[in-house]
Amino acid sequence: MSEEELKSYELFGKEYDTNYLKGFSPEKIILIYIHSAVIDDIEAIYSLTYIDGELPDFDTFKEKYYKNLNISNLEIALDFRYYDSIKIKQEDSNGILVELMVNYGRYTVSTLMGLKKENDIWKIELSDLFKK
Repeated sequence: MSEEELKSYELFGKEYDTNYLKGFSPEKIILIYIHSAVIDDIEAIYSLTYIDGELPDFDTFKEKYYKNLNISNLEIALDFRYYDSIKIKQEDSNGILVELMVNYGRYTVSTLMGLKKENDIWKIELSDLFKK
């Protein structure tokens, strides 16, 4: 991250105002999201989440997150902490898919994460996980 981006990220981490993240690439938003999962910053995760434009209230989100998603996010963070590449895999009118890839010797593992723009800020799409 550039020095300016780092300052913006630090302000976001204090106030959870996503306006500080305007101009951040989808790849950087994913890395911030994963870091937030590692440090269990549920407020940051909540701020970076897109659910069909209908984000539930914080308490409902928190309950569903810990029930449906927390372990999965921690596994992604563990598996991809030394990622080899992160890039936009697909882009269309519905949003973006970003691929995170890591090599373990002869094996290559990847995961895809969807993002959508909301108020000019990329957010992690979690719609399917919250319909449970």
